[in-house]
Amino acid sequence: MTIVRIVCYVILMRAGERRLTGGPSPELLAEMLDAAPDAVGIMQRADDEDLFRFLYVNRTFERVYLASRDDVLGMPIEPFVRGRSGDADYARIMASLDGDEPFRVRRAFERPDGSTIWLEVHVQRVPNAHGVSWMFISRDVTREKLQHDRIVQLATAFEQGFDPIVISVPEGERWPFAYVNEAFTRVTGYLPEEVIGKPWDFLVADPRDRVRLLDIRAALFEGQQVRTELSFRTKDGRSGIFDLQVQPIRDPVTGASSSIVALFRDVTSIRQREQALLFEAEHDALTGLYNRRFLERNLETAIAMTRTRPTHALLFADLDGFKDVNDRLGHTAGDRVLATAAKAFSSVLFQTDVLARWGGDEFAALLFHCTFENALKSARAMTEALAGAPDRAGVTVSIGVVAIRPGESMDVLVRRADHACYLAKAAGRNQVYGDRGEDTE
Repeated sequence: MTIVRIVCYVILMRAGERRLTGGPSPELLAEMLDAAPDAVGIMQRADDEDLFRFLYVNRTFERVYLASRDDVLGMPIEPFVRGRSGDADYARIMASLDGDEPFRVRRAFERPDGSTIWLEVHVQRVPNAHGVSWMFISRDVTREKLQHDRIVQLATAFEQGFDPIVISVPEGERWPFAYVNEAFTRVTGYLPEEVIGKPWDFLVADPRDRVRLLDIRAALFEGQQVRTELSFRTKDGRSGIFDLQVQPIRDPVTGASSSIVALFRDVTSIRQREQALLFEAEHDALTGLYNRRFLERNLETAIAMTRTRPTHALLFADLDGFKDVNDRLGHTAGDRVLATAAKAFSSVLFQTDVLARWGGDEFAALLFHCTFENALKSARAMTEALAGAPDRAGVTVSIGVVAIRPGESMDVLVRRADHACYLAKAAGRNQVYGDRGEDTE
């Protein structure tokens, strides 16, 4: 039985109609109304006045409005209709009392103890055998209002957030986009309708990151938070690096990951600056080759790897006639020769080799996993490459080659390589001299 029917019974009961045929007794109906979750009041208007007064209120009314039933009965409804919103809602509610259509309004109400609650008030005209009464039903929606406000605040934060925010809902093994905010469009160039329903894969720029997505999805399915960096391609074709924080949202009933919220932060410029600083720290500014500090760190690694027999080689190269170029043509011409030599040497060495400018007109190359014979061949290839290079201003190169011996210190190794280079220069221009070392197995 609906509250409206119950109220109708109570109206008749209050009006003096005691003999109801069939259905629950008036006493039971009153108990049912008292147990109703909403505040219910019945109002009537006296013939000799325009005031609406309460004829009945249930127990919930007392709890909601913090007003005693004995005090409320016979009172005008105005104190319970006026809310913090003032006369506007009051006028609308009072105007509705003369209409046939139900009226509903949500408003704030300040109670006698100073607390404020939000009420959804429903006013309905109820004609009956004894005239007209009105129902005044109030539902406490404070919790719903707070939740709604929180959702609105979150939605506003999502939309107005500086960083891209994405929500995805799993479909099998896929995590298609279900929502993207304005920042996502601003950063990637993609409108919501261009990405909603699509998987993340189409955004990933680096193929290796597509493989990493599988591991990320597996972790999310297990309810784990994920923080990583992925390369994404924007709509105009640019690729960028994004710091990605992903939080799985669990279903409160099943415990399974029902969706994920991902926060993107474009760190492309940060990583580019870091790479630039790292490059400057490891490379020679003039030639673009590795610098001495970087080569020394790799020499330590090569020495530590050499345990039983020589498996790596070190080359020391010194340009022949470079001082004469500086003296005759100037330092700008000398710089061009150094750049030419660097390019020539790089063209004949492997990418795994570490070629560095040692200082001045000296170069060094660490050849990993290279036999002594192959190291000699590489050194000769370097001399030939420079001899055939343009803009070398007649400069050639002398190179010393040494095999790295087990247990050898860096100081001893560098002295051996420098001495081998000295012997190559002593033998004439454009020469190679090799020092196989004591352990020749």
